[in-house]
Amino acid sequence: MELGRSAGARRLVKGGIALAMSVVGVLSSFASSTSPAGATVSQRIVGPTCAQSAQFPFDSAVVGIAETQDGGGYWIATQNGYVAACGDAPYVGQQTLLNAPVVGIAATPDGGGYYLAAADNGVFTFGDAQFRGSTGSLHLNEPVSGIAVDPTTGGYWLVAIDGGIFAYGVPSWDRPDR
Repeated sequence: MELGRSAGARRLVKGGIALAMSVVGVLSSFASSTSPAGATVSQRIVGPTCAQSAQFPFDSAVVGIAETQDGGGYWIATQNGYVAACGDAPYVGQQTLLNAPVVGIAATPDGGGYYLAAADNGVFTFGDAQFRGSTGSLHLNEPVSGIAVDPTTGGYWLVAIDGGIFAYGVPSWDRPDR
């Protein structure tokens, strides 16, 4: 049982992924407008419950979904950096000029923004998300495969395919094997 969530919020989370896939199909039927450099554009496309600045490309897989703090909305991110905001999630941008695919999305604790993590170790911030660092300057054995946000500090962890964890703006802890 999930503590601190109403039954309605739990149903929203459970149905979120199925709904997200349906939303992607619906949103792809709307007209698109993108800038040549791949940066965020101000015109939004609004579907039945989601908003984004450009239609999802058919060749871009969905790589993540992040829930808002109140459970009334979520963001969907694709490997090409496109983001759709659904329900009460605010649309605050996307990153489509990339050196490597996006591999994950994570919401800020207050739901006012989100982070996108890319396979080349890049971190992109939107809304009230604060950049705290990335592994972009490090040579990793394997690329980054996901991101998670600390609900207390708003900092984040990046995780690599081989299990390496990199903390930025989060409390440190002692590993028992050290």
